[in-house]
Amino acid sequence: MSATGLQTFGLYLQTLAIVTSVIFIIIGWKVLYRNARRIAKRNETYALLMKTQNEILHAEKRGLDFWSHPTIRTSLDSYLLALNVQRIGNLLDLLSKRGLNVDDHYIYRLRNAITLDAEKPGTVTQEKIQRKLVHISDFSQRIQNDLHSAFVGRYPI
Repeated sequence: MSATGLQTFGLYLQTLAIVTSVIFIIIGWKVLYRNARRIAKRNETYALLMKTQNEILHAEKRGLDFWSHPTIRTSLDSYLLALNVQRIGNLLDLLSKRGLNVDDHYIYRLRNAITLDAEKPGTVTQEKIQRKLVHISDFSQRIQNDLHSAFVGRYPI
């Protein structure tokens, strides 16, 4: 092989190495970008999940306080309870758009336990109040468990 043939072959190998390196870099960046997007989406969903969990705990606490302390109830409290439950519903809608679904039945039952008869708490019997307290705690826990299960199912560890 002549010197020009070796130079041409060497130039060909250099070009091939550069092209191969560029292809590997592009593939690496694509993989890195895709993984970063997945992690960011998971973190955003987790933050929204935690916010929803906190709202559920807050609604549970307010509902339990409202129904267990009849002397400190006001009409504003019943309105605030309804707003709190509505906020939970809005957050759950956002989570469902991200693939985390919770049975609507539990949300409906929690809302009923917290807000049904809240505008006239003096007319509710003690037995019904005790059932409300149990239902508030039970359904808020079920919603939280469903959310956690949906998150783990969507983003396995």
